[in-house]
Amino acid sequence: MYNKIRTILRGDNSMDKEVLKMMSEMLDSKLGALDSKLDNNAMLLEKLKTKVDKNALEIETINNKLEIIAEVQQNIMEQTQIQIQEIMEPLCEDVSLIKGAIKHISNEV
Repeated sequence: MYNKIRTILRGDNSMDKEVLKMMSEMLDSKLGALDSKLDNNAMLLEKLKTKVDKNALEIETINNKLEIIAEVQQNIMEQTQIQIQEIMEPLCEDVSLIKGAIKHISNEV
């Protein structure tokens, strides 16, 4: 094929030169279309990168919020345990007092 092109380029045959010119134009057209597709793909890739970056930021924000929620939940649980303990202590004392009173009454009967 290269020999044929060299022969065409060296020769004076105008028909061969016309064919070569047409082939060159076809190649230029195909290369232009390929460049256009590459540009389009590059643009799509940039859009995709932008969306990925945006999603990464949103994920980071959600993670921060989840950490805050977990801390708040932990604090609430600790406060609830303290309040339960504060309620249970007097109840236990009252139960002990009632048990003592029942024993005292049952010994008298």
